[in-house]
Amino acid sequence: QQQQQQQEGSIDKEELANVPTLVLFLLMGWLSFCQNGLLPSVSSYATMPYGKNVYHLAQTFSLVVDPLGAVTYLWTNLGAKGSCYLGLVWTGLVFYQLAVALESPHPFLQDSKWGAAFIVMASAATSFLMALSKTAAISTLKHRQIDQTTTGIFIQGGALCGALIFYSLVNYTSLFKDDK
Repeated sequence: QQQQQQQEGSIDKEELANVPTLVLFLLMGWLSFCQNGLLPSVSSYATMPYGKNVYHLAQTFSLVVDPLGAVTYLWTNLGAKGSCYLGLVWTGLVFYQLAVALESPHPFLQDSKWGAAFIVMASAATSFLMALSKTAAISTLKHRQIDQTTTGIFIQGGALCGALIFYSLVNYTSLFKDDK
């Protein structure tokens, strides 16, 4: 019966119980914090030192792979645990982009094609994995019959906190420097 459920694409009930709902809510809040606050605020600092073409490529690839990440969920058996593991991976990629942005206007590997390639790949991979992780988490919460209003509160709360914190950090501190 378990194989039949997996073949039909339904989520295993035992797997649903393994990850607490609060963890999924916190994952959604953290994802939204990064996706709507941190990354938009620092992406230009992370990519522009490598050139305008790198900035353009990173933004374009990120926008292209985002829906692909969401659609990929349809072909995976990714549940709550998988969403959390992906969260660890994309968090590492977010911190890489943040580290590069903090080194702006002279980040490591600035004069190398590798630096440009790494930041474009990190940006695109982050978008893909975030979309996949978000889709898996929301699908799991839906299967648990959790009120979507609560999910929305965590998502919007994360976005608000991320936007306010990184707006303040970018505009009122000297952490992020451009090449003026």
